[in-house]
Amino acid sequence: MKISLKGKGLAPFDLLILVIVLVPLFLSNSIKSGASKVLIKTPKWTREYALKSDTAVVINSYYGKMVVRIKDKNVWVEETHCPLKICQKTGRISQPGQNIVCVPNRVFVKIEGEKSDYDAYSR
Repeated sequence: MKISLKGKGLAPFDLLILVIVLVPLFLSNSIKSGASKVLIKTPKWTREYALKSDTAVVINSYYGKMVVRIKDKNVWVEETHCPLKICQKTGRISQPGQNIVCVPNRVFVKIEGEKSDYDAYSR
């Protein structure tokens, strides 16, 4: 028995199957790119913020007030009173997996979300 597809186009059922298979692929890529969030942990609480938000988080820590700023998809320590200020000197972070740690104040800031295909960025 010979099967010939000559002269036959795509049937409506075939198009429906293509749409069902391809649409979720496009949607999953768009959802992954915008799902990043900022996780801030202190000894007393843990909170999550959207990376795309414009927020100043004030933390009453061991050495006094500490301000973590989230703006323009960047996160940084704007103000701290710890001795060496290493957390402030870390600068801005913007990619999932990056973090800022302030050991004297016991504060941990991390960006969570889907990691990109790149393992390094050049400035």
